[in-house]
Amino acid sequence: MENNQSDFYSNFYSKYHEHLYNAHKVAINAKQYILKHWEKIDDWSDLNVWLYDRKKGEKVLYCNYENNANSDIMDKQLKKMHNPINKIEEIVWDDIDGDFSITVDGREFLWIDDKAIIAIADYIESKLNEQ
Repeated sequence: MENNQSDFYSNFYSKYHEHLYNAHKVAINAKQYILKHWEKIDDWSDLNVWLYDRKKGEKVLYCNYENNANSDIMDKQLKKMHNPINKIEEIVWDDIDGDFSITVDGREFLWIDDKAIIAIADYIESKLNEQ
């Protein structure tokens, strides 16, 4: 590397925390967006998202894999993973501690992570843009 340092190659710790802070702000905005718009969505079947069931201690993949494989073997594997969301029944955000919970097809997922929140908000946004 040359003697002239760019901003990218210095202050690693502070830059990392700055990115975490900004990601957290995006997640908070996504939570607000979800709460405002989730009931406008009738079809959740194309949402692909991992949710962690803290009561049972397991991750659940909700995904829709309808015949998109290029081979019979892949098609069989994808069909095993096929688990589309039929209905989102409730979404709750405790804005005091930031916990965000969702009920999918009768199953509660408490304290879902930011990655899932972003996926849900993005799905809602894309569905509303289609209308």
